Amino acid sequence: MTIPFFTSDEYAARRARICSGIANDAYALVQAAEPVPGFEVPRQTNEFLYLTGIETPQAYLLIDARHQSAALYLPHSDPHAAEEGGAPGAEDVDLVRQISGVQAVYPLEALANHLAGVRHIYT
Repeated sequence: MTIPFFTSDEYAARRARICSGIANDAYALVQAAEPVPGFEVPRQTNEFLYLTGIETPQAYLLIDARHQSAALYLPHSDPHAAEEGGAPGAEDVDLVRQISGVQAVYPLEALANHLAGVRHIYT
């Protein structure tokens, strides 16, 4: 289960600082931790956790400097992991919004379409 370390306003302020540090027509793409096999608990990347508070592996945060906005792309929830308090997935939109403050939450497969036509991406 993801327990927020900070308020969603704090995460939003951190993302806003990223927006001010990149070109107006650019995006920043931040990758979460890779999934781990078996019953190991993944450790989220520092950058992703710092900007979102979300512990879901194999997720992405897309920050749009022009619109001063962000979107999260999450894998679908594992029903077995959810029973044991696993990290939120694409179906857990309200929980993800509450923790991170990111209003745009999509399944992971939507990321490629949303990046189409983007000219400048910071990673």
